[in-house]
Amino acid sequence: MIVVDLNKKKIKELRMSASGAVDAGLKIHQDEYETYSLDVYDPKNALVFAAGPFAHPDVQGGNRGVVSFRSPLTGGFFVSSAGNLGHYISLTGDTAVTIVGRAEKPSIVVLYGDKAGTTLRIFELSEFDDLAGNVFAFDAFLRKELGDVYNGAPFRAVIAGLASANTDYGALVSVDPVMNTPDFFGRGGAGSVMVRAHNVYAVVFGGEADPAFSESDEFKKIVEKATGKDFIQAITEATTKYRLSPKDGIGGTILNWAHMKTVLPAYNWQMIYMSEKDRERLWEEKIAPAVERLRQMFKEGTMKSKTCGEKCAAVCKKIWDERKLDYEPITSLGAQMGIFDLEKVREIVHLADALGFDAIEAGNVVSWVLELRERGIITLEGVPETSMRPFEVDEDKQAEAVKRILLAIARGDLPMLSGGIRRAADQIKPEAREFAVYIPFSSGGEIVPPQYWVPGFLVPLPLHGKFMTYYGSDWLEPYELGKKSWERFHAELMIENAGFCRFHRGWVEKVLPEVYKRFYNIGIDIEIERLATKIIQYQRAANAEAQIPESQRSRDLIAAFARLHDQGEWAEKLQTEDGLQAYFLEVRRGISNAKSTILKG
Repeated sequence: MIVVDLNKKKIKELRMSASGAVDAGLKIHQDEYETYSLDVYDPKNALVFAAGPFAHPDVQGGNRGVVSFRSPLTGGFFVSSAGNLGHYISLTGDTAVTIVGRAEKPSIVVLYGDKAGTTLRIFELSEFDDLAGNVFAFDAFLRKELGDVYNGAPFRAVIAGLASANTDYGALVSVDPVMNTPDFFGRGGAGSVMVRAHNVYAVVFGGEADPAFSESDEFKKIVEKATGKDFIQAITEATTKYRLSPKDGIGGTILNWAHMKTVLPAYNWQMIYMSEKDRERLWEEKIAPAVERLRQMFKEGTMKSKTCGEKCAAVCKKIWDERKLDYEPITSLGAQMGIFDLEKVREIVHLADALGFDAIEAGNVVSWVLELRERGIITLEGVPETSMRPFEVDEDKQAEAVKRILLAIARGDLPMLSGGIRRAADQIKPEAREFAVYIPFSSGGEIVPPQYWVPGFLVPLPLHGKFMTYYGSDWLEPYELGKKSWERFHAELMIENAGFCRFHRGWVEKVLPEVYKRFYNIGIDIEIERLATKIIQYQRAANAEAQIPESQRSRDLIAAFARLHDQGEWAEKLQTEDGLQAYFLEVRRGISNAKSTILKG
């Protein structure tokens, strides 16, 4: 591992044994710097960028870059990842790069690797306000200015925007220089840590070093033996929906608008209170026309499919007029605002991306604030009139209001909203939090869940805000929900640790135990349980364990889900404190059972 010390402006080598990207990051945080005892913006809150142990251009899906850090939102250990960045990390001459210390002035960290080793250069920034306000312009600037530094060798930047300077939910953005497609280390506030702890606005990886993993041909043979199919065929079949669903005529994650229909999160989660008839009306009048528009764009070629930069059969990135669309951003910054006009949603999402926001967190903060204003709990000067009542939204005014609020938050003009929902409620009125859906932590932190009306995202697991849980739309008794949630947590953590894209989970879960054993002599199932236990220990030491939902809307979400599935008894129980406690006690019992079963296995 390469450690960049910004105080000394030097790099050093740190040797360690780790099973993958998450494991390496946790060892830095838990063992090397003990960051659980520090302020989240302490310069020792390391950003650990790591490739997986199978990163190689010919191993499709295995080249994600994973960043580990202590989250300013949750207060605990957190990981996020972006497509194909693992390949560029490997070009620096190592599989992981750790950033610690604080630059004296806003800076760019540049790493170049070749056979002679790794070279570090740090460039100070001045007069860069316009660039910080648009991460895509910043990326274009870096591509132009750093060409001579890399002398023709490939390189890729990871950038923080204006939102990172003024909030706890700034993302990191990285545009693949070949495909020109952006990807995001979106959740948890990694961008905020990079700017506010380290005074760094970009880290650039590249060079001419060879991949550390060199047995891609043997890897492919193992996949073919495990799946009974050609390597490309196995991947192509497992990733069909991310490319294009033949049945629906839509591909990528935006396909979910077609699949979720009447359970699509909308109006700051208020759709959970709507009658089935009204949700059917919402589908017919608002969502279905948008879905048909998407279907038409795929048919006519207006919606382009690209990869994150890898040679990948999934081609999951959906680009419309140079704007990337994913399900969660268009839901959190569209449907949750009562906006279903795709042109308007596209521009709102692009603004949030350009400002460097975690789009999911930002969307939920803004939709919550709009509802608070409607309820007379808060005022917003200079923001157009809005409504959060279903079917009564003027989407033109709503879109303008959302953009103004996003800009104000990013610029620091609404400081009460800089720390997320739970902390903002402390400054507004305690009862304000009752109108939001989020996961609380013992640290006083929070994170909003992914945009699905399911209880699986609210169960007490070591990492939240990601897809490391069971999020099926079927009803499960709480004990079974706990079991399945831990089983999925285990599988998703294994995938993330290995540096694979979870869109490849249909084939990669089948082969990871074998390839780990074959190439590294690691029993990965037991290793992942060990890693999960260490993450739990870190969260406890950081006082950042997930808590039972505290807001009324979060609790109502679970009760309404029970009603949706004709579980009247549970729906009634979940309206009481004793019933809620009983539900989560059973969830925890299920988690414990799943953990012990995996260890015995």
